[in-house]
Amino acid sequence: MFWKMSPWSGGRAAQAIKDSEEKYRSLIEFFPQGVLLTEKGNITQINPAGLRLYGAETEADILGRDWISLVEESHRDRMSQRRQMMSEGNRVESTELELLRLDGTSFWVRAQAMPVDVSGKIFYMTVFADITDRKLADQEIQRATRELVRSNNDLAQFAYVASHDLKEPLRMVSSYCGLIADRYADKLDENGQKFIFYATDGAKRMQALIDDLLLYSRVGRGGETEEHVDLSGVVGDVLNVLSERIAESGATITVGGLPVVAGFRTELFRLFQNLLSNAIKFRSDAPLKIEINCREDDAGATILVADNGIGVMPEHRDKIFGVFQRLHRRELYEGTGIGLAICVKIVEQMGGDITIEGNEGGGSIFVFTLPHSRLPGRQVLD
Repeated sequence: MFWKMSPWSGGRAAQAIKDSEEKYRSLIEFFPQGVLLTEKGNITQINPAGLRLYGAETEADILGRDWISLVEESHRDRMSQRRQMMSEGNRVESTELELLRLDGTSFWVRAQAMPVDVSGKIFYMTVFADITDRKLADQEIQRATRELVRSNNDLAQFAYVASHDLKEPLRMVSSYCGLIADRYADKLDENGQKFIFYATDGAKRMQALIDDLLLYSRVGRGGETEEHVDLSGVVGDVLNVLSERIAESGATITVGGLPVVAGFRTELFRLFQNLLSNAIKFRSDAPLKIEINCREDDAGATILVADNGIGVMPEHRDKIFGVFQRLHRRELYEGTGIGLAICVKIVEQMGGDITIEGNEGGGSIFVFTLPHSRLPGRQVLD
């Protein structure tokens, strides 16, 4: 598309061109974005905003220059092609490119160019806005993303090493300690038997730690297909697996209505298994009661797993979700300190979050949210 002025003849045509250029100068003078006019590639006009972007003090520093020479070298061929397209009457969309200031430093702009026909004489008007800050932010995001990918790859490599190179030596330690205990029991004094027990117990705890680290590293990376998962069915499966521990604890577990969600069944199973196991482990002397409920609103679903156990002090509620974080000595409560960190990772990779609240009368309520996009077939509630 051309902006076109009516043709004139003779000297009046030259005056018309001059008048039109002055008109454009007046129009662009106070424009907040940079604006420049070029004729045959050379800059004939530029507004104050454009001068500031180029780091120029006066128009004389810019006028007459070949505009392409002020484009960063890697963008020049593309800009020349766009200029050719416009000269052939084709419309070009706005684009992002890197320009050069007069001191040689570069800056990013979003630019829109269009041809202007003044009495048969073709000019090109370019409007450009500085987007350097956004570009730098985008580049930082890309750098952070690459670093995250690298870290995830390192974690995957660790998982491979842990599953192959670390487990085998631990199995050997456990096996040989067992052989010593069996074959030489009558030759070991009380201290010797105690040392064998400590070595075997340490190997078992290390094995459990490696297994949990592997589970943590594999959240979201297991290759499982996402599907519609009925949380009521998942909780039922968890209760079956934990039935012996539930019976031993004497727990009463009440399950309310739970939604169908889009997710990974195995990870949702592990989420509820960890939360219920946690409630059973940290029970008080009172008969254990666990309640699982759900409430839905415009934002999505909120799942609540409440117990009347020993609870968690407010100052420790953020700490317990970290890897290897423990509030109690191992002698009192066994475990690796990774279970709740796994829960956090599962919920967050589904777009939700998880917190802990105090339960009225004692105990804890683990609260995790799932966004509405995770509720297939549900309409946003009025």
